[in-house]
This record gives sequence, structure tokens and C-alpha cells, in this order.
Amino acid sequence: MPTYINGSLVGMGDAVKDAEYQKKLSEKTQEFLGDRTSISVAELKKSSLFAKAYKKLDAEGKKNFDAILNLDGDSKNVSEKELKTLMTLLDANLDKVPLEDREAFFMDGEFSIGKNSGIYQATAEEIQNVYKNTKTRAEQKAEEMAKLKAKAQKLDEIGKLIADYDISKGSDLTKALTTIDANISAGNKDGYELYNAAISKLFNGQLVNTNVYRDGGSREYTLKDGTKIFHDNRIFGEENGFVTITRPDGSVEKYNPEGEKVQ
Repeated sequence: MPTYINGSLVGMGDAVKDAEYQKKLSEKTQEFLGDRTSISVAELKKSSLFAKAYKKLDAEGKKNFDAILNLDGDSKNVSEKELKTLMTLLDANLDKVPLEDREAFFMDGEFSIGKNSGIYQATAEEIQNVYKNTKTRAEQKAEEMAKLKAKAQKLDEIGKLIADYDISKGSDLTKALTTIDANISAGNKDGYELYNAAISKLFNGQLVNTNVYRDGGSREYTLKDGTKIFHDNRIFGEENGFVTITRPDGSVEKYNPEGEKVQ
């Protein structure tokens, strides 16, 4: 069964891969478990967070609830992965997709215990996919640290590639921007952050701004001395990769991506 989360339609098991959803799950897990990595089934069912929901489930719902708490084969204790799987399925609510002749699970961060809840409607395969794709807080932290390390390494590599360019010269500046473009895809959050970090490294404190966008994703940079640099990034534009530099005295220079002056 597909799932709507943050406005996107994904598979039930893919819902927990969503970064924002994972963050919310971890926040709720932290509130409930603190620094613990598991809790006894007895303690969980006595907690105010789950006791009320469990009490309102019928025999089928209770059976499914208990099955989730035994996904790892330990029927007495609830692991963090099992807890997050349970919260995901309690969150999921099966409903009609607007303007479409089908149903999907909708996630809103609130427990759903009616017959449309994921506790009742998720298939065994979907439950396994949620469990398999769920990350513990420790795993999330390890992945984040690995990303930060990879980002630092990539930034260091790019720094070496652009180190010899004299950005006071239009040709060198253009070549440096072309090099950054060729080595970083800014199509997602991580790439966007890495791209901005590389730009900051290139200009080394000379920038007044880094995020002025024009013409379908093109960027305009302003330096402290008043120089304006327009980097054309229109994907299908005839001048994709071209750089136009307007100096403080009003003079204008234009370069193709290879750093050849065309104006």
C-alpha cells in the first residue's frame, strides 16, 4: 500500500526512510526511552503513550500490536526498532487519495487506532519493510557522522582542485566555478550544502551573499568590493556555465565555461 508523507507518495516501507519523518520518530523515541535502547513489554503497555491506544484495540488489533513487539523474536522486551515500527503503524491511516480512485496510508504524526490504522491495514510484508528500513538513533548518528566525514573529504578534494586559481582574474574565476559545478551536484540538501561550502571556500570571506537566484537556478554573487558575478546555470540555456562579471567601475566581462573571454 502506498504512503503519503510530507506530500510525497512512497511505499509503506519507504516512509521511514524520509529524513524528516525519521527525525520525528527519533524525537518521540527519545522522549519515551531516554538513553535506553529497549523497554519491557509490560512497561510499554502501562505507559500513558501506549496504554490508552492498546486498550481501544479489538482482539485483532491487540494481536497485531503484540506481533510487532515480537518482530525480533523477543516477546518480553521491545527494541528501539520495534518501538519505531509500532509508532509508524499507529501513525499510518488508510484513506482515499484526493481526486484518485485508490487508497493510501497517510502519516500525520498522530496515533490512529480505528479500523483504517496501519495496525489493522498494513500487510505482513509492509510491516517487515517498515521494520527493516527503520534506523535506531545510534545508526542515524553513525550515518550522519559518516556523511559529515565524506562531505569534509569531498570539500578538501575540491579545495585542492581550485587552489591555484586567481579569482581576481575573470578567466580563473570562471574555471573555478566550472570545476565546482563539475564535481558537485546540488540537486539535494547534502549537495546544496556542499556546493555552498565550496563557494565559500573559493571566495574566502569576500562574499556578501551566496543565495541570490535568478533565471531558473542561476546564481549571483556579490563581493565586498561591489563586484557582481552572475553564474548562468539554466540547464537548457544556450549560455549554461557562462559567467558575467560586473566590476565596481561598471565594466563588464563575460566568459564561457572554459574561461575564454567572450565579451
